[in-house]
Amino acid sequence: MILVDTSGWSDDVNGVPTRETDLRDVFLGMAPLLTGDLILAEVLQGFRSDRDFARAKAALDTLAFEPMVGRDIAIAGARNDRKLWALGLPCARPSTSSSRPSASQAATAYSAPTGISR
Repeated sequence: MILVDTSGWSDDVNGVPTRETDLRDVFLGMAPLLTGDLILAEVLQGFRSDRDFARAKAALDTLAFEPMVGRDIAIAGARNDRKLWALGLPCARPSTSSSRPSASQAATAYSAPTGISR
């Protein structure tokens, strides 16, 4: 079983060929690929459209899964992050869309509520 981390998926979604995505493709079908809830959350939170989110979730659901913080928490976290983005409150995350603001734009656009640190 081979664990594919977030970059192994987000680079592929963004069309960026890397050594990791190439290796993942070699192992696809040869060995079971594994994902975890944190990886699932990081990958899914990057999708802006509901359609792309659902398609990616369905594809990732076919992989072997091992909990890190819990599947339900990971999915809820990804959905929450997407809602914050829709409200104009971007959170730091791996990029799965080129239409995102830069880190400095995101930091400027988001002001953490009192008592919560970024």
